[in-house]
Amino acid sequence: MNNRRYLSSVAASALIVCVASACQRGPAEPPPGSRVESPSSAQRPANPQAGAAANPHAGAPADPHAGLGLPPPSGNSAPPLANPAAAAGGDTVTQLEWDDPPGWRREQPASPMRRAQYKVSKVGADPADAEVTVITFGGGQGGGNEANIQRWLGQLEQPDGRQTTDVAQRRSLTVAGMNVLVVEAPGRIRGGSMMPGMAAAPAFDRGRLLAAIVETPNGPWFFKLTGGDETVTSARTAFETMLRSIRRR
Repeated sequence: MNNRRYLSSVAASALIVCVASACQRGPAEPPPGSRVESPSSAQRPANPQAGAAANPHAGAPADPHAGLGLPPPSGNSAPPLANPAAAAGGDTVTQLEWDDPPGWRREQPASPMRRAQYKVSKVGADPADAEVTVITFGGGQGGGNEANIQRWLGQLEQPDGRQTTDVAQRRSLTVAGMNVLVVEAPGRIRGGSMMPGMAAAPAFDRGRLLAAIVETPNGPWFFKLTGGDETVTSARTAFETMLRSIRRR
């Protein structure tokens, strides 16, 4: 009898110790020595703040210009983009052709950069023939349109002291899917040589400039007619007809 009471007391004590130990671990805690399995990503609730400290831009909207080869959203002050065809090693010059106006004399270009050169016979009291030049530099070269226009207008002086930009006229055409900017202005043409080694152009007290920039996919082409006022004015229709005949070769 005494032995049975002793065993019952020991068993009761062991049960109390086991229950107390289980309460300390908690119902989900595995017993000592077992392997703990991490919950899968599907089981874990998503944490919207995860990685925010490591990546401060996490959650920011994607850049709509990324990968498009476009300037940044505030890109008016960004430098011009390099021509993608030139960067890829493709054809760096869009080849153009056009119809020569009747009566214009095509000449051997005076410099390698000139793709064509013409003489236009003088009219009225003008002292010399007018000249037409066609120039291109290839993809990504040649400068901006406005810089070229300002350079051209800077070659003329106004007898009344005004700026040539104040009397210049501008217009635009669309030819073969390409934008063409046309600028025209009267004034005194200083003349002289534009580049070392080139023959000096004649000066015209009563001169006129008529020029165009053809915006091709691989850089601009520049068509420029300069000479006496009467000659250039009379050649205006032929010049514009030539521009409208431009097509890609």
